[in-house]
Amino acid sequence: MFAVGVLGNVIAIVVLCVSKKEQKETIFYTLVCGMAVTDLLGTCFTSPVVIATYVASRWPGGEPLCDFFSFSMLFFGSAGMSILCAMAVERYLAINHAYFYSQHAHRPMARSALAAIYVANAALCVMPSLGFGRHVRHFPGTWCFLDWRAADPLGASYSFLYGGVMWALIAVTVLCNCAVCRSLVGMNRRTGRAIRAEAASCGAHGARRRFPRLPSVASAAEMQMFWLLILMTIVFLVCSIPFVVRIFVNQLYGPAYISAGGKPDYRSDLLAIRFASFNPILDPWVYILCRKNLLVRGCERLKWTVGRVKKGDPVGSGRPPQLFDRSGETSCASSLRTARTEKTRGDDRASPSDDPGGSFADFTARQAWDYDTARVDFHPFGVGRSAVAAVDGEEAAGVAAAVAPSSTPPVGRGGGARSPPTESPQRGPTGGKVDVVTCTFSTPSSSTLSAKCV
Repeated sequence: MFAVGVLGNVIAIVVLCVSKKEQKETIFYTLVCGMAVTDLLGTCFTSPVVIATYVASRWPGGEPLCDFFSFSMLFFGSAGMSILCAMAVERYLAINHAYFYSQHAHRPMARSALAAIYVANAALCVMPSLGFGRHVRHFPGTWCFLDWRAADPLGASYSFLYGGVMWALIAVTVLCNCAVCRSLVGMNRRTGRAIRAEAASCGAHGARRRFPRLPSVASAAEMQMFWLLILMTIVFLVCSIPFVVRIFVNQLYGPAYISAGGKPDYRSDLLAIRFASFNPILDPWVYILCRKNLLVRGCERLKWTVGRVKKGDPVGSGRPPQLFDRSGETSCASSLRTARTEKTRGDDRASPSDDPGGSFADFTARQAWDYDTARVDFHPFGVGRSAVAAVDGEEAAGVAAAVAPSSTPPVGRGGGARSPPTESPQRGPTGGKVDVVTCTFSTPSSSTLSAKCV
């Protein structure tokens, strides 16, 4: 368990460090990095003591080591739950209060939130060392924790305080996740109704061009954040709820049961602490498995390697297939926040129209580019059917024939044309004068699409 926990958290931290700049600068992934660091430190501070106890068949230290071990158990358990709660609140604000989020949320706030979480949880968990409660060794003598069967009022009060804080964090996390889920479902329904209404008014082709490839207003990156948060919450609840329940059950019924001559249920205590120990081990693997592009790339590379081995080609020769990664797409709320951040920093590389409206236009243009390139009959210099849809009767064929030889601009090495916009009057078979306008085509990085209008 110790080896798997350390390996998983180290891999998660490395993956976060090599992620795209857009992801690393988001508040959510800053909190995820804080969660990975917290889980790694918690595993490194507690597991070696347990392993040394089993190897030596005795507790390797005295009361100071017991106090340190119990403090580590308390601190990293509550700090992990607090960071998870902060992630849920961040997603709630980003989805349900997008304008407030774009105006006030930024990466330094995430760092300040992590610092505040560490300070607050350290102050909460140091209380038993200062006399407000006490640390004791528990069955089978391989771990220390607070005295959750304390007969004195101070010890009992601290047990209820710590358990109450954990329950409050769990309740806030679940409520925020439910609110986010409800909002996403509502937005999907509203967008679906808008697409159906557009299809009824201007046809299916027009609806697809107006709403390209987007079934909802939530982006792929934000949906990945949402599912990551949901899975991490499920793992944390499954691992932590039995432990929190044991705190209340032991403190409520333990002292009276022991005074009556009963024997405490140490087996249930040990089972609960083992469940809690799995949480920092599973969290990083949940994050790694939730990165869809990482899994797809790994599967594609494995398939490519197996294919080359079967053909007898050297494995190291050639290049693996490159996949189109859409994990960096952001929604309107994230675009607003990114535009405001770049404008505040005074980035010289930012575009002159770096405002919320421009960011949303760039976002929409990129979605249209993704939709067009996914078509089987896609050609970057072809004229769509809608270009001549406004011409009636026999003029459509004449206009299409007139546009075809003159609408192919030269192609540069970068994959996009760089010809200036031109206007050329053409005549159809009936003698009607038609203006054919050929606009500049460029790559999606500049958020400019090809458009040929008649």
